[in-house]
Amino acid sequence: MIDGRQVTDAHMHVPRLSTVTPAWLDWAEQYGKDSPWRTVFDADGDPVPARLDALQARADEAVHRTAADDAAREARAQYTARLERETHAQPNRRPNARPKPRTGSRSSYRSGLHRLDSASRMLNTGQR
Repeated sequence: MIDGRQVTDAHMHVPRLSTVTPAWLDWAEQYGKDSPWRTVFDADGDPVPARLDALQARADEAVHRTAADDAAREARAQYTARLERETHAQPNRRPNARPKPRTGSRSSYRSGLHRLDSASRMLNTGQR
């Protein structure tokens, strides 16, 4: 951590092509055939720092573009989900509408208490 930020050390050791094994070179050719990794090296197989920087900058730009697209997609998904939750939670409510007064709420309340009291007495006496 540096100043409260998590830091990941991601560095590369770019080899001279004259120092790698034939197996490494075969692997790189096979799995990197769609990548411009070869453009980083000069005719002698030595890495050219400016070319490496340019290739890395293109890769970084692609990562940032992808991350921005993902962040925008996630924000849209969260916003849509919130709207759906609010819509389903109160399907008939208008914004700033006052709730309608309940009629007969006191009698419903008393009736509920009576049923609860009756059920409680049955449990205590063992009746069903």
